[in-house]
Amino acid sequence: MFSLHETTKLRLCRGAFLAVCVAPTCVVLAWCVIIHLPGYTRAHQRTIAACLGLHARLGKASTPRPGTVLYESLELSDPDTLQPLARFPFVEVQVDGSAVYVTLPWPAIINGTRFDALWKAACDTARPTAIWRQLHFEAQDLTVHLGDGDLRFTGLEGQIENNDQHTQLKLKLRYATAGTQAPQPAELSFVRHWQSKRSTSVLQFTTGPTPLPCSLASSIWPGIERLGRTSEFQGRIFVTQQTGRANVQLSGRLSRVDLDVLVGGHFPHTLSGMADCELEAMTIDGGRIETAAGKIVAGPGTISSSLVQNAQSQLHLRAVPDAKNDPRRLLRYRQMACAFAISAQGLALHGEAGQTPGAVLIGDQRILLREPAVLSQPVVNLARALVPQSEVQGPLTRETAALIGLLPLPSIAPASRNEAPATQARSLGQGPKNP
Repeated sequence: MFSLHETTKLRLCRGAFLAVCVAPTCVVLAWCVIIHLPGYTRAHQRTIAACLGLHARLGKASTPRPGTVLYESLELSDPDTLQPLARFPFVEVQVDGSAVYVTLPWPAIINGTRFDALWKAACDTARPTAIWRQLHFEAQDLTVHLGDGDLRFTGLEGQIENNDQHTQLKLKLRYATAGTQAPQPAELSFVRHWQSKRSTSVLQFTTGPTPLPCSLASSIWPGIERLGRTSEFQGRIFVTQQTGRANVQLSGRLSRVDLDVLVGGHFPHTLSGMADCELEAMTIDGGRIETAAGKIVAGPGTISSSLVQNAQSQLHLRAVPDAKNDPRRLLRYRQMACAFAISAQGLALHGEAGQTPGAVLIGDQRILLREPAVLSQPVVNLARALVPQSEVQGPLTRETAALIGLLPLPSIAPASRNEAPATQARSLGQGPKNP
């Protein structure tokens, strides 16, 4: 029978002890020391910054179990200005093959005034070159900090699928108000196609039954600040973007629009009160309104006589003659309501204020404005009504620059040779065209 020398047996036992007991113990101890060194945390901090394209500051990184990394006190900021963008007390990241699972087990804070930077970072991260193919994330409590208050969302669930053909994002979250949460979540869907010659993106957002503050989109669409801080939107938004040009379709309800900010803050007239607008459909192409239809209801509030007179002379609204024709005088109104339709073919207004057919603006004791007798009129009449008459042919001024950039413009050629000269299309700031 084969037998080993006593010395050989001792050497084998010592070698086995070193390989099976001492070496693994030393590796574990060395790993424990390494992960508690500042360099380990800084390495994860640099990785996060490189992946997101943002400046990152990390308090601690640890590995509570195999395949899982726990980040503590993670703060993201703008790489140029170092403006804070997000703060996460804890972030748990679990990797399973090509799938990544991100969980926020503790309430997190997002800077809602810089959604543009966070959205850009998310779009830059989700590319075909990314090493992961699926990203799942969830958060039980998320606070969005805005300049005029905080918004709280609960039950956030999201998923990103990334492949060579497209990147798809699906997100669900509930808006919590007064200690309760919405019965149905708001849903966001975003798809970017990579295979086509032109990069095409499709975004669809549905608020659900609970209105969301319009200020959430102020960093992405600054013009929405003109609706006022109290404005809210409930409905559906559909956006398609190709080669940098976006086409937006809206339908839903705009509520609590501050007319004093919308009109008085940008035009030399006074119009105060809160307005609600039902949007049956609105199409915006390249930042310009192409079509819009709906109904607006506002009041009570005040309106300057100058705006009433301009509405009568430029929008052809019919008004009761007033002996006190002072443009600086303010009039109180009880309700303003009208249905509208805007397109390149013209503007149509239909009064729906009170119980009187055709009434657009009702004062305390009488009707101030009625709907126009014409069924349709040039859209530029709306700009003329908001800006006083001057020596220029049309209201092409700094006050109307933003408005003209939004409204649809008709073609130069009239729709019919028999069209009245007053309704022929001509560019603002130019004289009449030769027949």
